[in-house]
Amino acid sequence: MLVVETVAKIRRAQFAQGKGIKEICRELRPPWKVVRKVLRPDETAFSYQLSVQPQLGLRSDDLNSIHAASLVQSKLLDFSISKSSLQGVHSKIR
Repeated sequence: MLVVETVAKIRRAQFAQGKGIKEICRELRPPWKVVRKVLRPDETAFSYQLSVQPQLGLRSDDLNSIHAASLVQSKLLDFSISKSSLQGVHSKIR
């Protein structure tokens, strides 16, 4: 798998250091075709497109209600934790 770091290393080796394709292949170990593809202008759009797009539109109401419920629960939990920890502090001071 080709990552952004590898693309950057290949381009840096070619343009900044002036190395050839053979040298880059020897040092970084990518396939020769990959190095050529990276160095070609306007053809290095390494992108991934899903064949089936996820459909969140149907479930967005359910997800929003779950999210709202989890926010309420977390606030209640934070309140109960802070209340119980304060009671412990007061009992230790007395």
